Amino acid sequence: MNRKQELIHSDKKEWLEKVHQQRKDRSVSIGIQTIDFLVSKGIPVTYHNISHHSKAFDDKEKGIHINTIKRNEELYEHYKKHS
Repeated sequence: MNRKQELIHSDKKEWLEKVHQQRKDRSVSIGIQTIDFLVSKGIPVTYHNISHHSKAFDDKEKGIHINTIKRNEELYEHYKKHS
């Protein structure tokens, strides 16, 4: 790989890591807000309820997927604390 290709590869990797971190932060923020909402309303904190209600806390109205809760360590710990 020549120097120019290495720079392009490096830039793409940095860009990808930045995007991944932004998405991870978004998921954690939405998930924690949703869990706190469910607790405050006395709604059971389940994977399904988090996924369903998370759309209301997302500007894009996509919400978060059940697997996101299971795979994100910080979000999963918050879930376990309240489930």
